[in-house]
Amino acid sequence: GGLREIYHSSPTLVMKMAALMVPLALYFSSLLAVHQRAQRAAGDAWGRRHSSLTESLTNIRTVFACSAEDLEMEKYQQRTGEAAIEEVWNRHTGFLLGNSVGMVGSGLHLFLMYMGSRFVREGKMTGPEVGAMFQQTFNVMGAAGQLIGLTQELTRGLGAVESVVQALETVPSVRCDRGDALDDNAVLSGITLRDVTFQYPTRPGEVALSGFSAAIPPGRTTALVGSSGSGKSTVGWLLQRAYDTEAGTVEFGGRDLRGVAPRWLRRQIAHVEQEPRLFEGTIRENIRYGFAGAGDAEVEEVASIAGVLEFAAALPHGLDTAVGGFGRGLSGGQKQRVAIARALLKRPKILILDEATSALDMESERQLQDALTQRLAGSTVLLIAHRLSTVQSADQIVVMERGRAVEAGTHEELLRNPSGAYARLAQQRGQAA
Repeated sequence: GGLREIYHSSPTLVMKMAALMVPLALYFSSLLAVHQRAQRAAGDAWGRRHSSLTESLTNIRTVFACSAEDLEMEKYQQRTGEAAIEEVWNRHTGFLLGNSVGMVGSGLHLFLMYMGSRFVREGKMTGPEVGAMFQQTFNVMGAAGQLIGLTQELTRGLGAVESVVQALETVPSVRCDRGDALDDNAVLSGITLRDVTFQYPTRPGEVALSGFSAAIPPGRTTALVGSSGSGKSTVGWLLQRAYDTEAGTVEFGGRDLRGVAPRWLRRQIAHVEQEPRLFEGTIRENIRYGFAGAGDAEVEEVASIAGVLEFAAALPHGLDTAVGGFGRGLSGGQKQRVAIARALLKRPKILILDEATSALDMESERQLQDALTQRLAGSTVLLIAHRLSTVQSADQIVVMERGRAVEAGTHEELLRNPSGAYARLAQQRGQAA
């Protein structure tokens, strides 16, 4: 309606404005396209930063276990820097677009005032007609400006990412930068848990360990068995100071772990979970995660021991095949083998295997355990398993119920007590042999 009124008021003026609008339309469409590309690029960059941070936080236990906090911080800072550069260009193009609209609008106002006064002097239009034409023109220009602004906001909204800085600023209960490093004798002197009581901060009132006590001798394999929820995995996390105990102590060579630097401690320990946490990248990069200095020969050696080379040979790029975010491109068993290879590369003094071979068949599991025994001779192994066949060869088996140790001994010793907790587990699972 507004354009029709302007045309009826002064066809000549409309034709002159149209002649100006064609190059202006081309200019603004090009500038808007540049700005939209800049906004999409900035949105993608912030998205990569967000994905990197999400992956790090989701896999935070693996980050801690591999002492890779500095690596993840460096990666996050790099992503943030890239996003900041894209955002500067985005803001620059937005500023240019906005100011161009303002300048063109001001120019059109001056042009209309000049033409209107000229038409009045020449008797082609009256003052009220010029005023009405101005009003209609301003209405059309205002609508165009709002449309451009709306387009900018919609494009920006597509790339918006919610801030997660607050999560980064949260002070952890266990500070990685505090505590002492110990000498090798402390690690090689064995581990003792004394009357440990613990509940997870996210599950208050639900006790995970209650007066748990056990001695883990150095250079031997100790297995933890028990029903789901009995606290087996919790022991593994306490050994790495992912959390501190509420009561009781965890000791290395008689030294309370609460006075030991977590980063030093985690460098002595490798931890493989039932659901290993992998990162976006290749198989080779995931094996090397936290050990950037490891050469390809070392990576391939541990990949062979863990059985990774066997399945990688069938993949398009072997060890250099991308696994996707969180290792989605691999099966559960394949991810377990990659995580075990990573643990072998670390050559830990203490190895924690938490259902680490649950996705493998019994024969593959036995072969892998034999390979681990040879590779890590002299290391202390904590074996957490559901299948009793996995723990039969352990030097010591600790049976857990409701967060307590109720029985301990070798497989044969425990089976001699038919009324014991281990014998009941064996009977329930049909694994007494």
